[in-house]
Amino acid sequence: MKKINLLPLLLLITTFFIGEGLFSNSWGSDKKSDILRKGLYTLRKTPEPKIFITGIDADKIMQRLLPNFNKIGEQIMWKWGRKHKYFNGDTKEKIVIRVAVYPTVQYAEENVLDLLNDASGISNPGTDSKVDIGNNSWHYKSGDAGTVTFLRKNVLIGVFSNLYPLAERIAKEIDKSLIKGGKGIGTGKKVDAPIIHEILAPSSIEKGEKHTIIIRATDPNEKKLTYLKSSDKGRFLFSESPHKIIYQPTKVGTNKILVCVINESNVVSEVKEVEIIVK
Repeated sequence: MKKINLLPLLLLITTFFIGEGLFSNSWGSDKKSDILRKGLYTLRKTPEPKIFITGIDADKIMQRLLPNFNKIGEQIMWKWGRKHKYFNGDTKEKIVIRVAVYPTVQYAEENVLDLLNDASGISNPGTDSKVDIGNNSWHYKSGDAGTVTFLRKNVLIGVFSNLYPLAERIAKEIDKSLIKGGKGIGTGKKVDAPIIHEILAPSSIEKGEKHTIIIRATDPNEKKLTYLKSSDKGRFLFSESPHKIIYQPTKVGTNKILVCVINESNVVSEVKEVEIIVK
């Protein structure tokens, strides 16, 4: 009997399957348009929802989830939202919840990858227990402590605890709340994010000189705003007015000043920038 060479047929079949993405390990799809990569991290893109999360009151959520914890402080973390810190004096357990609500899912996805790349430690995809949380999630462990970071729709959540299993459990409960809605969670067809209308700054200044930069921003619902700024070639001095920045450049060249605002519902504006030539 004449031998039949099956190799060309096998190569054809294999090429077809790979082309159709049947051998892909990227969440079941190898389409580049489904994946967002920045630096060390990758996520699976999520479509913009019909109903957005429009604001979050972290205290109301935590009062329900952890009634024996007391709030001990807050900290604004640039465009990555606001940290809410809680502590149980009896058990010595600590929980820190990072909350950032963005105008779109796309903006949330870009910002979470920036956050992960900016962190000093390397986070791993998913959770340590392999429990699904959010549309995308990552975890970081250091000894007994650890953090779970995840996205749900247009919201970035980070949960740190000195006991990692507690962080994961609270992250899961917060995610359930974001899905179901309820007390402490606003929803709607669009997010009324704060808007930065204008940054008034001189086009050029001398190194070491102090100048006042004015930020004109509003919130559609007249919520209180916190103003955030960043620069790698200068320093910001104390100003009694939150929308006025006293800036002192420390290096010559083109200085970029980045600005964003966050309202009391943890909704973050888009970042705006202004360039100043320092002589």
